[in-house]
Amino acid sequence: MKLINIILMAMVILPSAFAMQAITGQIVRNESVVYYLENIGEVKDQYNSNIENVPGFVKKIFGDERVNAELELANGTTVEYYMITEKGVITSLEKGLLDDPTLNVKTKEEVITRILQSENQVQELQKAIDEKEISIEAVGVGMKLKMFFIKLAVKVGSWFT
Repeated sequence: MKLINIILMAMVILPSAFAMQAITGQIVRNESVVYYLENIGEVKDQYNSNIENVPGFVKKIFGDERVNAELELANGTTVEYYMITEKGVITSLEKGLLDDPTLNVKTKEEVITRILQSENQVQELQKAIDEKEISIEAVGVGMKLKMFFIKLAVKVGSWFT
């Protein structure tokens, strides 16, 4: 389950909660999505300071990416942010959007909250992807292939949890 949260962190960038869970091994349910967005620099620092806990193949898959994310908050506003990774390290995690992303992600605060509060986060994640509550658009052939295999891994992983 820890691995899927690292992968989701890289895909959805709500980073915080999933990265923190992957790093600490604890399910994060107490903080709101807004808390993590307001403390995005801390999320980046905590993730990077624990990079050795991220499996090597995850760093290879998402090691050099440029991700745009749009999150619709419960109050109806949309927050846009981006993440740049180099060799598995998050070099930038900031508000705004990139002109040349390799991945675009859209979701709603309520979806992320539901996944975080679920007793079976892998199944809840798979359900959100299947029901298109999380939109993941790969840009470029290489990323499209990566995402095909990631989605397949999430689906297979959900069968065993």
